[in-house]
Amino acid sequence: MTFAKACGHFSGFTSAHESRDKDLKPTYPDYHIESCWHAIWKLDWLTGRYPDALFVYLRRNKHDVINSWIQRPRLDMLADGMMRKQLKTEKERLAFAHYWYAFVTSLIHNYFDNTAMKYRFMVLEVPPTFDGWKELCNRLVVSRDEIKPSFEEWETKHNATKAKGEKNGAGTD
Repeated sequence: MTFAKACGHFSGFTSAHESRDKDLKPTYPDYHIESCWHAIWKLDWLTGRYPDALFVYLRRNKHDVINSWIQRPRLDMLADGMMRKQLKTEKERLAFAHYWYAFVTSLIHNYFDNTAMKYRFMVLEVPPTFDGWKELCNRLVVSRDEIKPSFEEWETKHNATKAKGEKNGAGTD
């Protein structure tokens, strides 16, 4: 959600967070920035439909990602759907979260590491440095006046994982 809000400062672009995540073959307006982890399952469709699109991998700290996932009910649904396994202990949840992280990360790299796709792919560390954010803005041809306010928005947490028992948004960080 934070990425989509930060990109909302870019004139000439629309941006959203998981706006069409349930669509098997999502379509977006021209010059749209979509933040959606579900896109990993639709890369063949998306790269074919949008041949000039830039795909940005928001790479967070592995342990932060895993700690976020083990606090979400979605992890149980994934384990049940993928392995027909109920996660009964914290140790099982942690082990599955490590497995899931490695699985998704390898999918991303295997897809984009081939030469034909490399130019359409960018890794942005989370949290990004100002230089990393500026590189993204330059690749998108964003106005210089929009870089600083969008970066400041990026630094604002909009959907941080909360401790167990607290209410949290449905999306990913």
